[in-house]
Amino acid sequence: IIPLDRLLEPVQAVSFLLPATYGISALQDVVFRATQPAFLLIAGLGLYTLAGAFASWLAARNHIAR
Repeated sequence: IIPLDRLLEPVQAVSFLLPATYGISALQDVVFRATQPAFLLIAGLGLYTLAGAFASWLAARNHIAR
């Protein structure tokens, strides 16, 4: 697997739009490096979680309103 910093800049930008990037990097920090994951990784996962929860809430609200 190629490290993110070795990818082309446009590919790096796209990779940070994927939630798996944050989760995999955080797990690599914990498992392979025995360190705490960077705050940015946890914050990124948290933002995706909040966005997903909000989207689910909107979908449920619209479905119930019918």
